[in-house]
Amino acid sequence: MGATGTTRRPRRSSAEMRQLILAAASRLFEAQGYSATTTQQIVDAAGVDPPSLYRHFDSKADLFEVAMLGPLQQFLQSHADYWSAHPLGEVDPAETMRRFATGFFTMLQENRDAMRLLVTASGDDELGKIARRVSAQFTDGLVAMRDILVAEGKVHEFKGLAAPDATIAAAVGMIMSIALFDDWVFPAGRRPSRSRVIAEIVDMVLYGVTARPS
Repeated sequence: MGATGTTRRPRRSSAEMRQLILAAASRLFEAQGYSATTTQQIVDAAGVDPPSLYRHFDSKADLFEVAMLGPLQQFLQSHADYWSAHPLGEVDPAETMRRFATGFFTMLQENRDAMRLLVTASGDDELGKIARRVSAQFTDGLVAMRDILVAEGKVHEFKGLAAPDATIAAAVGMIMSIALFDDWVFPAGRRPSRSRVIAEIVDMVLYGVTARPS
């Protein structure tokens, strides 16, 4: 306590400042969208000054990219960690697919508005460039998932797994379309629960439409 009787606020570390800025930006992007969010709003919400923001991020576009890549990378890393912790062939294929579908669906829904913005972005403007970089990172993650699926398929003798890339793309496409555009694909008042949707996707990927077990 100094002579004026006030307590000096402890200095925040660089990592803490970065996290405050990123968390504030993520909330604002999700609530308002990219265009309506300003860097001034972000620094105000984070409780920092503009120079602090620019010490950690080059621009609003850079901040948006990091905010969007974070949840995606966390999901992919979590799935990879789960696989590395279990020997090949030990995990039930249905449970594997269920974990992937649940994690991916949840991540998309929690970042729905921002993800929709990226999915529909095109051209060479800021958002279009960010969308391509995020897409490239996600595609790299799916390549790893494909290799796991092939290895598991050999152990479990998935005779119908003739095109693993197409299988993964079909599953990812179903999850993305329902998680991000459920208001397009379900009639008003007839939207099933998340658990029901995930169960249907898992069964469709594993067994198709006509070969499901009773």
